[in-house]
Amino acid sequence: SDAADAGGSFFREQAAAICKDGNSVGVIFSEPRPIREWHKHLFKKPTCSTLNDEGVNVVFSKGLAWVFFSSLLTGLALRIRSQMLFKNYVRQFGKPDVIHAHCSLYGGWAARMLSKKYSIPYVLTEHSSQYQLRPVTPFQKWMVGRVLAGAKALIAVSNSMAEAMADKFPNSKHKWIVLPNMVHSSFLEFDIAV
Repeated sequence: SDAADAGGSFFREQAAAICKDGNSVGVIFSEPRPIREWHKHLFKKPTCSTLNDEGVNVVFSKGLAWVFFSSLLTGLALRIRSQMLFKNYVRQFGKPDVIHAHCSLYGGWAARMLSKKYSIPYVLTEHSSQYQLRPVTPFQKWMVGRVLAGAKALIAVSNSMAEAMADKFPNSKHKWIVLPNMVHSSFLEFDIAV
């Protein structure tokens, strides 16, 4: 949301790098706003905003995060919002060849739904450490299992992430590709004494 906000920075940096490599890249996202901002969003009809960020076409909306206590309600809300954003994106920039979701909950869930509805394959990059830190609910396990089964490729940002995902979701074992998050070149310019 501003220069100091690190939320989603890995996604943004990757999209910009892929774009700089000569690919057409677009992003849709629904930015959850804190419940303390309920008065700004409760009675507003969701709208889409568009911007170009380092060559990446971005279509986004802001809405309340008040359903995050329920995986089912969060999944349903994201499904509705994602369809609105995707339709708006296609109207402005055309239909993509592939959908790349970041995090199975809930980006992967939205990608799976859009993939089925529009016959576009999707890949998933898992970033969330929640699978290493805490148990998933039975409903989340069901959702993630379906996301993993439908993806054309499964990418983890570390070996330990791939192992955690294969442990919690055995049907995905041996399907994970490890591709670490990018590191800014300034981190590679100095020797580090150990």
